[in-house]
Amino acid sequence: MDHGKAPWTPGQPSAYYRIIVGVWLAVFGSLLLSAYNGWRILGSYDKSAAALLAIVGYLLVVRFRTRGSVRCPWTVAVTDGEIVTSDGQSAPRQLPVADLRRVIIATDDSGPWGDDVLFYLFSCAAEPVGVFPLEATGCQDFLRWLSERSGYRDREVAKAMGSTEVAEFEIFNSSDRGG
Repeated sequence: MDHGKAPWTPGQPSAYYRIIVGVWLAVFGSLLLSAYNGWRILGSYDKSAAALLAIVGYLLVVRFRTRGSVRCPWTVAVTDGEIVTSDGQSAPRQLPVADLRRVIIATDDSGPWGDDVLFYLFSCAAEPVGVFPLEATGCQDFLRWLSERSGYRDREVAKAMGSTEVAEFEIFNSSDRGG
């Protein structure tokens, strides 16, 4: 089943971010080589400057990685016998709990630059009734709720969370009563 590219995937980093990281790598690499080979580009401050740039690098990684997920507009909630999903822009989609047939986790290889774990909720129809990324508000509560249902497959969830490839994992099937 091909669900296409998710509309909320932010894509690759901009040219601005690439330039910042490129400059950081060039300076950090030069200072490490200088300290290792004894070139003393900055005199006796090579190791101190490299340590400072390591901290700056860590802060850059934290800023870039959290940029897309700090304010995820997606939500999922199980309330009053319904599963309600929303992308934060269009009208919420509702699925009665009794109609939930399957839940599939789809993963891709976008890594830290995109939402690489997506949940697809299915009723009897071939197309998903609800979709949301792992970063959606309420996702952990949804997984906790789903784990209490017969037909939940915790091993498939574990496989999906460790996946770095384009793959699909059926984590719930209402007709599977084995657990």
